[in-house]
Amino acid sequence: MSILDVFNTDIFSAVSLTQSMNVEPPKPMRIGQMGLFTTRPLTTRTAVLERKDRTISILPTAEWGSSGTVGKTDKRVARPFSIPHTPHDDVVLASEIQGVRKFGTEDQLETIQDTVLDKLDRMKAKHEVTHEYRRAAALTGYVYDADGATKLVDLWTDFNLTRSSQDFVFGTSTSNIRGFCLAIKRVIERALGNGGLIGHIHGLCSETFFNALIEHATVTTAYERYQAGEQLRNDPRPMFPYGGILWEEYSGSVGDRAFVTAGDANVFPVGVPELFLEAFAPADNIDAANSVALPYYAMQEVMKMKKGIDLHTESNELPLCSVPEVLVRAHSSTWA
Repeated sequence: MSILDVFNTDIFSAVSLTQSMNVEPPKPMRIGQMGLFTTRPLTTRTAVLERKDRTISILPTAEWGSSGTVGKTDKRVARPFSIPHTPHDDVVLASEIQGVRKFGTEDQLETIQDTVLDKLDRMKAKHEVTHEYRRAAALTGYVYDADGATKLVDLWTDFNLTRSSQDFVFGTSTSNIRGFCLAIKRVIERALGNGGLIGHIHGLCSETFFNALIEHATVTTAYERYQAGEQLRNDPRPMFPYGGILWEEYSGSVGDRAFVTAGDANVFPVGVPELFLEAFAPADNIDAANSVALPYYAMQEVMKMKKGIDLHTESNELPLCSVPEVLVRAHSSTWA
């Protein structure tokens, strides 16, 4: 087809291009990149989280020859969690590709194989974002469905716990921000016990919280005393250490679903083995029944009369924190 015919053709037909570019929507994946969650592929559709609360006490003295104190059996609590089934369907119709130019070429026609692979890539991207959305919620002790309101998991209710929170009172210029950071660290350290191994403590912040933190008078004053003050003069968003916590702005969102609640920061330890788990269940398919789960599944089936191809993907995934007490909410009751 001549380039001169471009204005006489449909926009999806063959045209001459000097450059091709795929414009992909942003895909927030920071939590996944941090490698917090240990993958647990299951053969069932239920994940069981079992907790054993070990109590340590100081033993009293007794008269020689008398009986000693009697040890108590550790309290064990197990809760089953149904792994959410997350299917996604699409279709490739013959009419979609008939006479359509292959992207990035001048005269090659689209093929069924390329179209199928392209749609599968897009479908997988939606599953990946769904995983990130759930991981972000799991850092608060919850897991939500896509509507942002329906709770799939509530660890606080299930284990009769209360989430710790720390008010930073940013609206007061003399607030002891460093002291608030240390208070959070102590909560996390107590929850893990003296034997808890921590690489570092991390805080994923909303934009509002992060700005208030780095602009607070006590923080800027502390940094001005050291050469590290240069960090505040530049853009500190990649990583900002203060008060023994590594703060990071995370503005990840999809549509109107922010991954960190506005005005909050979610604080948690990094580097603790088996603290964060991500359970996967097998596909709802006879071939996958009772087999070790995979993170993603993709299937295709030719439509009646070969009108096209039905595509089906699913990823049955549930992230959990095995010690919810380490998940601390940072917020502010007042703002400057």
